[in-house]
Amino acid sequence: MAVSRIFTTNKRPDCLMKTAYLDACCAVLEKKLEYASDVYLINLVRIQKLAQAISMTLSSDPPHLQALQLPVTMVIQSFQQQLDAYKSSLSPCMRAKRKHVSIPTQTCL
Repeated sequence: MAVSRIFTTNKRPDCLMKTAYLDACCAVLEKKLEYASDVYLINLVRIQKLAQAISMTLSSDPPHLQALQLPVTMVIQSFQQQLDAYKSSLSPCMRAKRKHVSIPTQTCL
């Protein structure tokens, strides 16, 4: 939640998500899984990175999108595929639809 709040209020989303560093942190968390909430945190970071990529790509002035000259529909389809891959990578207990967010008390693999 804090990541999302900073991302949306900071107005400089490019300075928040250092991909290599976040990937390294998530890898350490995933390897150790010391707390039940580690899986939850890893998934929050992954979806936030995807949300940032979508936001940056579809921003009002996306120079990299113009340089590629890709149709917007292709870009959106690509993001849809990434979202589908993210969803399918979730464990069943993380995929369960909930009306509220609760941090798991047991490791959800």
